[in-house]
Amino acid sequence: MPPTTPNTPASRDSRPSPADEEADTPPGERGDGVAYVVPPSDLTRGELRRIVTRDGATADETALLSRDELLALAKARRLRGLEVSGAGAVEARARDFLAIFSRLDRTVALPPGAELGLHLEQVGEWAIVRATPEVGAVRVGDVLAAVNGHPVLLEEYAETFRR
Repeated sequence: MPPTTPNTPASRDSRPSPADEEADTPPGERGDGVAYVVPPSDLTRGELRRIVTRDGATADETALLSRDELLALAKARRLRGLEVSGAGAVEARARDFLAIFSRLDRTVALPPGAELGLHLEQVGEWAIVRATPEVGAVRVGDVLAAVNGHPVLLEEYAETFRR
């Protein structure tokens, strides 16, 4: 019988490789580094209480503290926040993005029939402003979200301009 080498099937381990196991495991459940630290200022009272007690405070010490007091305690102890992983990390990060987007959201109302001088470009099904006159409330990169008060973000691009 010829000697086996690492490349022959006879010498292979019959167990699946870690790469094979990871391919069958959904993201966020495979320990693939999907993690996010939610800062103390974004935590609920219960979450703040949890991280402060993990750092050595007793449950009795934190039981009657308000959220603001717990936040001050977490900051005084220089706690980074609550680390979440997997789906929790994705959800926490998505909440951060939505908070940012909500601050950026604005409405520009224009009189019907106004000549705006906007140049729109189709990106997917959205109408994105690619050029605009220097003076005006509309900026390059803005997305057309409504026409005559009717939301158009979820409509097909061609439907947006039939209003």
